[in-house]
Amino acid sequence: MKIRNVIPLILLLAFAQTAFAQTTIIKGLITDGKTKEPLLFANVIVGNSGEQSDFDGNYTIEVKNGSVQITFNYIGYEDVVKDIVAEGGTMTLNVEMGSNATLKEIEVVGNIINEDKTPMAVTTIPTIKILEEIAGEDIASVVNSVPGAQYTQQGGGDGDARISIRGFNQRNVAVMIDGIPVNDMENGWVYWSNWFGLDAATKTVQVQRGLGAAKISIPSVGGTMNIITKGLSTKRSFKLTQQVGNNGFLMTSLGINTGRMKGGWGATFAGSYKQGNGWVDQNYTQGGFYYAKIDKELGDHIITASVMGAPQNHGQRSFTAPASVYDAQYAREKLGMNDSIIKSQLDLFYDTEDGDTSSFTIDDYEQNRRYNQHWGKYTTDSGEEIFLNTRKNFYHKPQFSLRHTWEVNKFFLSNILYASIGNGGGTGPDGSFAINNDPEKKNNDDFGQLNLQRAYRANRLFGDDGEFESTNILRANINNHRWYGLLSTFSYDLTKVWSISGGLDFRTYNGRHYREVYDLVGGDYFEPGSRISDNSPNKPSGKLRKGDRYLFDDEGLVRWVGLFGQAEFEKNKWTGFINVSTALKRYSNRDYFQPKELVLQDTTHYFGYYDSLTYNGIDYNWNSKDVKYRQSPWETIFGYTFKAGAKYKFSKKQDVFVNVGYIVKAPPIDNVVNRLLIFDDYQKEIIRAAEAGYSFRNRFFSTKLNTYATNWVNKPEVSSVLNPATDEIETRTIDGIKALHLGAELDIAINPIKKLTIEGLLSYGDWRWRSIAIARTFDQAGNQTAEQLFDADGVHVGDAAQLQIGGLIRYEPIEGLYFKFKVTNFGNYYSNFDVNTLSADSENAGRESWKIPAYTLLDAHAGYSYKFK
Repeated sequence: MKIRNVIPLILLLAFAQTAFAQTTIIKGLITDGKTKEPLLFANVIVGNSGEQSDFDGNYTIEVKNGSVQITFNYIGYEDVVKDIVAEGGTMTLNVEMGSNATLKEIEVVGNIINEDKTPMAVTTIPTIKILEEIAGEDIASVVNSVPGAQYTQQGGGDGDARISIRGFNQRNVAVMIDGIPVNDMENGWVYWSNWFGLDAATKTVQVQRGLGAAKISIPSVGGTMNIITKGLSTKRSFKLTQQVGNNGFLMTSLGINTGRMKGGWGATFAGSYKQGNGWVDQNYTQGGFYYAKIDKELGDHIITASVMGAPQNHGQRSFTAPASVYDAQYAREKLGMNDSIIKSQLDLFYDTEDGDTSSFTIDDYEQNRRYNQHWGKYTTDSGEEIFLNTRKNFYHKPQFSLRHTWEVNKFFLSNILYASIGNGGGTGPDGSFAINNDPEKKNNDDFGQLNLQRAYRANRLFGDDGEFESTNILRANINNHRWYGLLSTFSYDLTKVWSISGGLDFRTYNGRHYREVYDLVGGDYFEPGSRISDNSPNKPSGKLRKGDRYLFDDEGLVRWVGLFGQAEFEKNKWTGFINVSTALKRYSNRDYFQPKELVLQDTTHYFGYYDSLTYNGIDYNWNSKDVKYRQSPWETIFGYTFKAGAKYKFSKKQDVFVNVGYIVKAPPIDNVVNRLLIFDDYQKEIIRAAEAGYSFRNRFFSTKLNTYATNWVNKPEVSSVLNPATDEIETRTIDGIKALHLGAELDIAINPIKKLTIEGLLSYGDWRWRSIAIARTFDQAGNQTAEQLFDADGVHVGDAAQLQIGGLIRYEPIEGLYFKFKVTNFGNYYSNFDVNTLSADSENAGRESWKIPAYTLLDAHAGYSYKFK
């Protein structure tokens, strides 16, 4: 063969060899550098894509030839970065991972726990899952992947979401961001609209079900949700996201993380802006989010400063409604209602009592799921067309923190100073608003809309010296707060077996609540009658303008001192912990609508707004320095928590655990003090809980099974009710309710082939009330106005699904391209109920509430990422 014929063949073979050897297979084992145990589900990241280690700690990843940087990431461990040169074929790269000060900071302050060692039901949601599944929802939506947890949107309003775990709502689920508690100090609630853009800066979310093993003095009952943001231990990244959704939804997000830079500096910045019209009629949304975090490493010390906030406003609709509004057949069969009664309830719910609804049928109401009874429009005298949702939420809650961590030898210390400044509230109608009942519009977007035009005209009918009286206004219930706290924690490794940790949790909180005139809807003033305080400067004329307060104006004062200590052990096949914490909680209340008081040597004088007094030659009035707003005495309540658990490893593939807990905690502030009144016979909440679990894993399959029992010996309830006879807000309290929550949870994961992941979950609960209790109502002077015995014994606990079945399939056919399909079904879902409907001396005693039809959530996600050099 001639040489000139051989050369092309050689070149062709060389090209073919190059073409088929553009990638390299890298595989290896990821282990704990100290214990040498494999780390399952560790992240192996190359560029913008990656893999996870299997149940034995083994991983395999395909990379392009050339210089490659591989990052190994695992919760509770320092990132390991390897720079290699890939030359084709197969390479073996084993990695040992260990912790450092930065990650220990996350572990202690952020309460991230090691799933493999802690005897608790724990689910850690990694960054990649958050990135793939949030899709414009609140960050709380990730809990729908956790057995026993549920995320729902109340009323369809953006940001009006809530979560529940094991049947306990988020008042009883501790939520933290970087170790800082965010549950409202008065009632425990979490408002997710205040954190809507947080996913752009989130590294991971960990959900502990049950009493948890959080290293902080938080007596959570349902569980603990920890949101950890990016910082020094996170790889450098830049992310710009544009989301487009239905009904004009647009959200632009920017996230920047520098990772660890020269000089020990690091920074994380994130920002978002969103707007949309909402799927529910006029449930619009508009808001921004900002986040900044600066880290500085100084030898053994790390200083971190952060600020975040989300100023926003969004439209709402009623969260709850009578069962007949949603299920007329249930009302007929179970409640004995005829169609006339059902229709009258529908008319009342949709504010149609003074309109002609004769042409509307029950089906008209049931079939219009996008209906919102709270919006309307009117045209002013000048011809301007005004659109209003009478119920909207507006709030801004910036949070600031300054953190210091220090590690020396086996000792670690962390201190966090933080502040939360909240301002805003929610609006609603006050007056005789009417409904547009034009039958021609009953099947379009104007179906039953609030007739603001009629309200506007009514507000222009009563002339008085050139002014018009408003009989229909929009009011705003304002909830402002000032919250400051200090969280100081430490840990120390006593021996190779035992370690201890503990700390101090101090908080001071003032929450101001009042009702004000928000929009006069075309009028010039509003007269609320007896609902205005004698101590208001508006009392002589009775005319209120925009921003004037009426009905109530009070302030809740909460002081909290918590101490906690925890001992952990690890020896051979055993791990475990013992946790003891105490919390001293103090409540007081200040009422700005009560007469002020002047304490003199021989008497106490009370001042109305226009009162005056001369005493020992000194003139006193409402604005005098020594004349103080009235405040209730401080009520101090002592609570404590005991928790313990142990885990035994049969082998690297299977283990069992058990834990128990006992909690004594203070009830919410309104069950103890309200408008200067101390309820002397309040009861502390007592919770007993036990949990056991089993897990198994091998290279292709893993499963976890948990069973639990939580007995709430005294679950107090409190609500505010309007007494129509006196036109005053009264307080209704209930002590002594007992509830027993039993259940089991199962989750599985299967990796039949490298590119395919299959997950499944099942949660079954039997949650019931176990008591007969007394509901008492008090007026503003502290006098009991009503008492009712109600019987809920054996009734299922409502407001959360007791059956949850779900599954997920994720397939990645080529590097960077993924398809994910998820389905979750929620059943055995009983509605919440009003205790007034279960009076012990009526036929409703012990009656089940409406069982909401089961529903299924279907999610489809797809994405592609590619690294540009």
